[in-house]
Amino acid sequence: MMHRYIAVVLTGPDPLAFASTVRRLSPRLESWERVLETKLASAWLFKAPPSRLSCRRLNGEGCVIGVDFARADRRASAPRGAGDLASLLETRWGAYVAIEVEAARRSVRVLRDPTGRIECWKLSLEGLDVIFSHYEDVQWLQPRRSPINWDYVAYHLNNDWLRGDETGLEDISEVLPGEELLYLDGRPSKSRPWRPDKIAAERFATMDEAQRAIRQAAESAVTEWAARYGTIALDLSGGLDSSIVLGLLKRCAKHPNVVGANWVIAHAEGDERAFARAAAELHGVRLIEAEISPENLRFGAPVAHRLMRPSIRSMPLGYDERGAQIAKEIGADAYFTGTAGDHIFYDYLQVNAGSDYLHDRAPLGGAIGTAHQLAQVSKNTIWSVCGAALSDYVGGPKPLHQMFKNRNPFAAHEMSEAELNRFIHPWAHDGLHHTPPAKLQQVLNISELQRHYWRYGRADVSEEVHPLFSQPLVEACLRTPAYWFCAGGIQRGLARRIFSDLLPASIRTRRTKGANTSHWVRVMTQNLPHVRELMLEGHLASRGLLNRARMEEELTPLAMAAAKAQGPLAVCLTTEIWIQQTEANRGRSAPSGTLMAV
Repeated sequence: MMHRYIAVVLTGPDPLAFASTVRRLSPRLESWERVLETKLASAWLFKAPPSRLSCRRLNGEGCVIGVDFARADRRASAPRGAGDLASLLETRWGAYVAIEVEAARRSVRVLRDPTGRIECWKLSLEGLDVIFSHYEDVQWLQPRRSPINWDYVAYHLNNDWLRGDETGLEDISEVLPGEELLYLDGRPSKSRPWRPDKIAAERFATMDEAQRAIRQAAESAVTEWAARYGTIALDLSGGLDSSIVLGLLKRCAKHPNVVGANWVIAHAEGDERAFARAAAELHGVRLIEAEISPENLRFGAPVAHRLMRPSIRSMPLGYDERGAQIAKEIGADAYFTGTAGDHIFYDYLQVNAGSDYLHDRAPLGGAIGTAHQLAQVSKNTIWSVCGAALSDYVGGPKPLHQMFKNRNPFAAHEMSEAELNRFIHPWAHDGLHHTPPAKLQQVLNISELQRHYWRYGRADVSEEVHPLFSQPLVEACLRTPAYWFCAGGIQRGLARRIFSDLLPASIRTRRTKGANTSHWVRVMTQNLPHVRELMLEGHLASRGLLNRARMEEELTPLAMAAAKAQGPLAVCLTTEIWIQQTEANRGRSAPSGTLMAV
């Protein structure tokens, strides 16, 4: 979703600094809409293309920046008026940052929706906090541009997804999804009114109840999102999740103008055209088969000014460039994807789900059947599953430093326990001692979905929408015990059962997933001299953050062909690119009287 907004909140006892900043912002924001104007907080929204944010007024003084929908499952249960921030998480869902001002209490609340679809960064200045989506819109307010947070970078190399509120830039933090900032007399505090571990504790009583809730939430999510757009392009890989989204778009939302896009990679593991064709034929939609080659990748696309952290998604192997071309060709208003299905429908369920069964005190009569299904999906014996379940259940939760060990062979240092506690997402702490291990893993996987958001390439010409990553659907899946997801002894067996009427038989019974390993090898091999220079002569190497000898061993044609360290290498490479771009941007600032274009 393309967006730009700025909000300022008074934090000091003297309102002069706040008023002065508002005056300084005003001439620069002449083309922006002032959506909130009070003595405690103000906000502006950029509505012209490419930004497509909308705004809804709350009761009293406040607004919801973004888009939010009424919850079909809870309309009658609102504790207060539907416009109040206190009831927003219960009665609404969507992609938003909400701000509410109560002048009588001298309070300001800032709430970010649980999916985090709208970026929400915080910069603290003298006497005020700036809440924003794009750093280049506000960095001129600082005496100096924020330097790189090298401690975070070292953590990121080892754990690039389960991160808390610190970012790759000092002075800038993130308001996390589902988190609320409360400013009372200018003093800020944090809370997490949306807690996935607490939602997961409210388990469905029966599998039938879970199936109905998941189907209803999925239908509602896709229908509400689809109604916003005239022409929709859909990433139709031929996998389970994108095929479910297509079925929901056509059978439930009844959207008249959906075009599928299948990314063709010229090798067997990445060629999923037969499955995509089956889904497109079943629902009568046009399918564009777009070949992806190494030539589609623009190495080092200048995106760091939009990213407060390094992102592995800044090198999407050419998909974005080709996707932007397709969006222009068909006039797509939005790109839909099946992203989130692996996480919420629980692909790759492991043997530790047996411990969840014991933790939930589920009926003993179903224990053997559950263990048998877990043995099938995890490719273990039933005795291994039972033994692991008992061991995990009796042993209790593992310490964080045992759960998240060093994962990157190219990092020079392993994460210390202190670093882990400093940087890790608070959801890991919230659920560690009372959430069963497989369910806790699902909770933590949801935080990984933030890596799937990017604001360049195809997202510069059409909005990017992940409808499966919607609050009511996430909550329904959190309330579903982990071991139910492997119904029938099949990975994501429950999802296959729930959405079976939307899927062609070839996809409903499919047991494999496509891969792009060969494409990765071709891209890296063709760019090997440039990659070697980045990795061996760059900032990470010079600061001693890389195991340079290990990296040099990997950067040979023979090692590349083996592709044994594809993920860790991508993390290092995209981190180095982000650092170099960020350092290059340090001396740049927005032109006087204007804001930098995105």
